[in-house]
Amino acid sequence: MPAKSIPLSDTKTHPGFAIAQDWYIRHKPNLSQALDSTTERSPLSEDGDIEEFFDDRSPVRVSRKTLPLDLVLILTFARAIARGGVARLGAAAQLCLVHGWAAAMSPLLDLLLHSALERAFLHTVPERPKILQLEGENPGARGQGERRRTLAQQISKALICGRGVVVLNAAPADVTDELRRLCAMELHLPRPDRAMVMALLALLFPMGLDKLMPDALPSDEALARLTPLELTSALHAHGIGDALAALHRLSAPALQAAQPSGLRGLDTIAGQAGAVAMLRRLAADIDRWRAGALDWSAMPRSMIFHGPPGTGKSMMAQAFAAETGLPLIATSYAECQKFGHQGDMLAALDHAVAEAVARAPAVFFLDELDGFNVRTGVGLTRNESYIRAVITGLLRQLDRLMATDGVVLIGATNDLSAIDPAIQREGRFDSKLSITAPDRTGIAQILHHHLAATDAPDLTYAVARAAARLVGTSGAAAAALARAARARQRETNSPLAEALLAELEIRHPAIAAADQRHIALHEAGHIIVGLLSGMAAPTAVRLTPNGGAVHWPAIALHTRASALAELRMLLAGRAAEQVFLGALSSSAGVGPESDLAQATLLARRIETEWGMGDGGLIWHPGMPISLQHVPWLPQKLDQLLKTADSQARAIISTNRYTVDALAQDLLQAREMTGGVLTAWVARIRELACFAAVTTTTRDGIIPFEPR
Repeated sequence: MPAKSIPLSDTKTHPGFAIAQDWYIRHKPNLSQALDSTTERSPLSEDGDIEEFFDDRSPVRVSRKTLPLDLVLILTFARAIARGGVARLGAAAQLCLVHGWAAAMSPLLDLLLHSALERAFLHTVPERPKILQLEGENPGARGQGERRRTLAQQISKALICGRGVVVLNAAPADVTDELRRLCAMELHLPRPDRAMVMALLALLFPMGLDKLMPDALPSDEALARLTPLELTSALHAHGIGDALAALHRLSAPALQAAQPSGLRGLDTIAGQAGAVAMLRRLAADIDRWRAGALDWSAMPRSMIFHGPPGTGKSMMAQAFAAETGLPLIATSYAECQKFGHQGDMLAALDHAVAEAVARAPAVFFLDELDGFNVRTGVGLTRNESYIRAVITGLLRQLDRLMATDGVVLIGATNDLSAIDPAIQREGRFDSKLSITAPDRTGIAQILHHHLAATDAPDLTYAVARAAARLVGTSGAAAAALARAARARQRETNSPLAEALLAELEIRHPAIAAADQRHIALHEAGHIIVGLLSGMAAPTAVRLTPNGGAVHWPAIALHTRASALAELRMLLAGRAAEQVFLGALSSSAGVGPESDLAQATLLARRIETEWGMGDGGLIWHPGMPISLQHVPWLPQKLDQLLKTADSQARAIISTNRYTVDALAQDLLQAREMTGGVLTAWVARIRELACFAAVTTTTRDGIIPFEPR
């Protein structure tokens, strides 16, 4: 059955249509043509008489280039007033706050100052209301705090005099507590939908509109994605066909570009099964919310991605936005900081948040979350005061985002521990997703995606060989290798498999066999000493192009025994090198994330933060800097570390055959996770031989028995 056309008369029921029609007639360049193309020139008042909105005080203009925008703002404002259940705004001594889709546009302020529209939308008896606008905090703008104080003074002065006040672009959170209590009405300007756009088309393109089919327009959800600028741009088209084409193009979701393999959205993310599964659940919830079957407040819609650099945290946010068809508004600590001092930085953050709120439903992505630092709560130095102010500003913006229906909040950090607890608490970020380096299968998938790889045997072999060597590296490293291989193929016209292997040798040369055994023994030592000291089983172990890594579950709460167990585990790789090879390498002490660095930090916390050592109950990091240099501390830390090292060597010596067997398997597999690693954990515990070693405590020497 053919679709019915939309009756032209239906568009005239849209709130404000009659006012917009008179405005259109008044300002269209060819006035006689406008009169011929419309039917009801003026709206009817309640008693049936024609109400002239435009009299001699509203001079006729030959042309108004902003006519489409004028009509958009009139219909938007009229609909908001109708939904508010009032006839006009700005009654005497009343404060009205207006915010939402188009409130930040200065042309709205200009229109309301026009005498004709003032009479249509505002109370003018006994005195016209004062119309103010809270300026958006644009990046680089200075004096935002002063402008807000000035606005509050203007509102207060007008209310004291009994005058009505209408403030554009201001929600209750943007004014003081006192003014918030005085607010008589909060008006939220709606986003465009089919009904509004049909009314606009009826005004601007009346000829042939009666034959327009309902499905000729984008959906309500698609039209709601339009910004005022995008909608106005489409309405400037020369004909209705061009306008419809522009509406479809501009309202379409900004999908992520497809990978060479043709995949889009979350299908492009490889090696992060847990995170992708959670994001798919959220995408399904968003679909239910769009259908009206789920309340936004019932959804877990905020999360932090944390993990090493290059693991794809930013890419995952982009993929999620593409999966859901939501616009992505992204910023970072560095992006905000580059605008200047504290006020400029917070203004830039406010600007990004305001865009996300205005474009909701949307995804807001805040990268480098750890850049905002942690409030120590100690002293009020200039730096600490700065950090406090910045974090307070960030918290306000996070609360603003979480209070907005349709905004998904995603943060990203390389170091979760460096984020202030108030930032990462539930209610601001409900979930924390660990984004780790992809496994071998994930790396192979990433290579296939970026190579647009076929199932040719030679290429399959080359990808498998590259994936085995890249185990432990980031997805970004795999993608970079694939791009380099394709560039080499274009340059040399060689087979893709050959180009891939050539770039692999250049970028990730194979480690010598002796060094690989060195690394395997090091990682095996970590695992066996950790398990036999009572630590929970590791989740993964990998030999990487630059060394190796064992991934342990996070420890939520330390006792002295668990802290000393972790200390032994951290030093066990170094101890295994000494037991098996009779020599030590530098691998245990390279960089702030190295074994020795982490062991030293842990020992310091035992003695100076956790009250588990000879330092007493004083929390030394909380003391003034002049008192933090405790003379006895280096000697005590060295004693703790040497004791743990001695115990680790004893455990490895007693279980050397198990260490050697695990190292051999690691050399072959390069990676152990899941069932393979679980089987090895059970085997280690079954074959364990416990060494008679001792540990030093404040109470003397007691036996240490691995659990």
